[in-house]
Amino acid sequence: MSDEDFYKELEEATSKPISDESLENANKALKEASQKTLTDSIKEIQDLVSDGNDIDSRLLSAAHLIERADLPSKDEANQLRQAYVQLLWSSRSIAGSAKGAADDFAGDMLDLIMMPDVSNDEKISELVRWNNLTLLKGKDAIQQPKNFKEFVDKLRSYAAKVEKEIGDKDSDAKKKLEKLLKDIDALTQKIDSLVTNVVTPIVKFLKLAGGVFASLLSGSPQAAFTALLTAIKSGVTELQQFDKQLSDADQQRRELTAQRDKLQEQVSELEAEQERLGDASTVPATLRNIADDTVAFADRMTTFTDTFTKLSVDQQEIQDSLKQNVPVDDPMFVSHVSLLKENLAIVAKILDIYNKAPTSNVA
Repeated sequence: MSDEDFYKELEEATSKPISDESLENANKALKEASQKTLTDSIKEIQDLVSDGNDIDSRLLSAAHLIERADLPSKDEANQLRQAYVQLLWSSRSIAGSAKGAADDFAGDMLDLIMMPDVSNDEKISELVRWNNLTLLKGKDAIQQPKNFKEFVDKLRSYAAKVEKEIGDKDSDAKKKLEKLLKDIDALTQKIDSLVTNVVTPIVKFLKLAGGVFASLLSGSPQAAFTALLTAIKSGVTELQQFDKQLSDADQQRRELTAQRDKLQEQVSELEAEQERLGDASTVPATLRNIADDTVAFADRMTTFTDTFTKLSVDQQEIQDSLKQNVPVDDPMFVSHVSLLKENLAIVAKILDIYNKAPTSNVA
């Protein structure tokens, strides 16, 4: 059977009258299905809440890594996270307004529609008035997809900025580190040269150049220098004449060593900075993934919370029936209103769950 034949056959079948008994059975089956739909919808909305809150947790983690790496745009990371939290709060508020609109339509409006002593013209007039007010209340819901899109665009742009900042800062740190290591090496050579140039003549004078002391001088000039200083302090007569030279050399050695230690502290700081930059290197990819997930979340959430537009469609269908002078006790019309109430009860329930949900997964 072709699609055209299928739809034609379906149209013919649905154009036939339905008995009261069949209509009652159909309504009963649909009500039972509604209960299952409610259970499934609650599970789905709870998952939606969790997904939305998870995005906030990931944004917060990314902001912490950016803060630790001390990137120039670290304030922007926190601002983006706060912007997302504000969008979440707004979506909760929209859900609350949507629930109110659903309750209002399912209650007062549909009760009015079913009143036999109110004319169709009055009912239509009231529907038009109600629809205009409801769409006005729903203007934030209509704006919501645009707000999320603007946020996602900013987040993707920020991911590129962070990527560049990490690359620039890492490159700068590597250049500084390379220069520091060269400077430290030059100071080490200067210290060793100073010590060797002072100690070697003294060792030769004392005829220690061929023994164990010579091995010490060759392997560790610093240790040999310290040994001579210790010997002078111990009162070795033969070394007293070298006291001034050794003391001056020791002072220079201490100054050079202090310079080298300061440079080494800078090296440690740069190495720690590079480690933090390494931790933050995953942030750009994380932010892009968050942007993709936000699009999926926003599509599901905004479609769900924009009940205002759907209610406008529902009231228009009732208007159309009233304009055709369908009696309020017509079985099909009664069934339509009854099912609409059932569905609105489900919608109101899950909107209420979303509205009252926290905006964080952290207990």
